[in-house]
Amino acid sequence: MDIFDPAMVSDHIGITRYKTYDTGIACPVSYNSETLNIFEANIKTFQRVIGKPLLLENISSPLKLLNEEFSEAEFIAKLYQVTGVSILLDVTNLYINSKNYNFDCREWLGKIPIPSVRQLHLAGGNEVDGKLRDSHCCAVAEDNWDIYKMAVNLFSNIEFVIVERDSRYEKFYESMSDVLTARDILLKQKYFAQVSK
Repeated sequence: MDIFDPAMVSDHIGITRYKTYDTGIACPVSYNSETLNIFEANIKTFQRVIGKPLLLENISSPLKLLNEEFSEAEFIAKLYQVTGVSILLDVTNLYINSKNYNFDCREWLGKIPIPSVRQLHLAGGNEVDGKLRDSHCCAVAEDNWDIYKMAVNLFSNIEFVIVERDSRYEKFYESMSDVLTARDILLKQKYFAQVSK
């Protein structure tokens, strides 16, 4: 932390370990009051010790927990309300979850406090056994851009947009095209927001 002095630090709203078992991927936490209290204490401790703003990112969930006290979006909103923690909205994770578990992204986004979102992530995924996966392996899906546009139009505090790519680098031109598309959409929205003031 002292060497790189980052402006902010991010982590996922998920677990990768249960007792001695390593899940290998981020799995969802239970969205309830007990978990909320644990997150609240940990976030406040982290921010006091590290002294940097923390951003928490929604995950692409490999499973859906049943009978939760809150929805994922409600849990994120409550985290912001009790800690002021900023949100790194992974638009592709939202898109993938909405496809795999059949829910409305617009409704999900409407539950997130507008000032909370400071960064967006985008990536391309692929289908495995009938489910979309956040594999960061290809171009951003066409209908994923619709959700990105919704987010850019809704949230006014976006400082960064990152396009993620972890494999198939021989098609790097796809990522460059995605970066330029994401930039153009964001700049266009910022321009119209300034004009309408």
